[in-house]
Amino acid sequence: MEEDARSDVSFLSADEDDFDLPQDVIGGSGGSSGGPPGMDGPPGMSPPGMDGDDEGGVERWNLKKDGDQKEMTLIWERLSQEKEHVKISKMFSYVLRHAAHKLDVTIRKDGFVRLREIMKLRNFKPYNLEELMAVVYFDEKERYTMVREFDGELLIRANQGHTMKVVDDSLLLELVEDGESLGECVHGTYLVHWPFIKRQGLSKVARNHIHLANGLPEDGKIRGMRSTAELFIYVDVVRAMADGIIFHKSKNDVILTIGSDGWMPVKYFIKAIRIDYNTCEIEEMEFDRELDKPNWAAEMAPIAPTSENAYVVKNLESLIGSCKKKLQEINELKAIKEGSDTRPAEELSPENEEKVAQHAKVYTELQSLEQRFRQHKGHRKENVQDKETRQMKKQRPPP
Repeated sequence: MEEDARSDVSFLSADEDDFDLPQDVIGGSGGSSGGPPGMDGPPGMSPPGMDGDDEGGVERWNLKKDGDQKEMTLIWERLSQEKEHVKISKMFSYVLRHAAHKLDVTIRKDGFVRLREIMKLRNFKPYNLEELMAVVYFDEKERYTMVREFDGELLIRANQGHTMKVVDDSLLLELVEDGESLGECVHGTYLVHWPFIKRQGLSKVARNHIHLANGLPEDGKIRGMRSTAELFIYVDVVRAMADGIIFHKSKNDVILTIGSDGWMPVKYFIKAIRIDYNTCEIEEMEFDRELDKPNWAAEMAPIAPTSENAYVVKNLESLIGSCKKKLQEINELKAIKEGSDTRPAEELSPENEEKVAQHAKVYTELQSLEQRFRQHKGHRKENVQDKETRQMKKQRPPP
């Protein structure tokens, strides 16, 4: 995704910041000049929902509250037909959460950046202001906030998910004081990660926080986890808070925590369940309920310094290829064991019997990896028709 958002300009550290917070500015001048199309001009030329001359307040206009839904709906429908909204959202996510400081885009401590700076990036240039606004307005997880600043400047930020250390939690998030008020807090992930999570706990890894959601995807509360998640870990927030772990809540209702030195130890897990969406079966996973956090840096996860919990990180395609080879070998051994009309059944060695016994596990792992790969490419859970269409395209000979 990096290539979709990078510009050719020189890199700039976010620490060298001349972008003031509202409370640091006494007054301001009129609108900016020299920006991309749609960013300047008289009120009559403003984008949908921005033709008012409102008064008072530093953030006088908010896209979600004040934007013109009717006008943006037409734009959104056009973008959705070609899945351009997915591409734009991923580019926004990359810049606003991870790379503003690398792309010569100045970011404030509260996470806001000037929209006109983003629009100057190479891969944002094909899109106009109204298209970017429509993507933010209709984002189903409300990942972003867009406001008009006191001087007419349009600002945008990601509501959570940052890896840039310049962003200050206290200016972006709400501190949770009553854990009971949050209800169920769940971390959604994939089955392939469970062997490491059950030994190490959850980790913020490179992000600033561990993310939790209030509920499961089928509840309609998918903010805070991927909609394709298949493994759900319920966290005892009340117990964790009693032990001094701090939690925050984002503007779009995602629960965030840095845990204990970046870890959410297994001892705070209430339960972990796996849901098979094909069979609707629910499996409760086993784990050591007294296990504390590891003694190595959370940024290393899922790699560990000991061989028992070590994890060699490979790309998804490599893992899928390896898993398919294992499954093919197991299927061949099963065929030898069962025999056929032209070949008698043969007895397998104890070693090969053990391989055959792993069939269900390897098959499930492959399904999980493929689901993770599809999500990584921007696809959601497939229905039967989508799966058949995808397989037909793979089998279709090149022109």
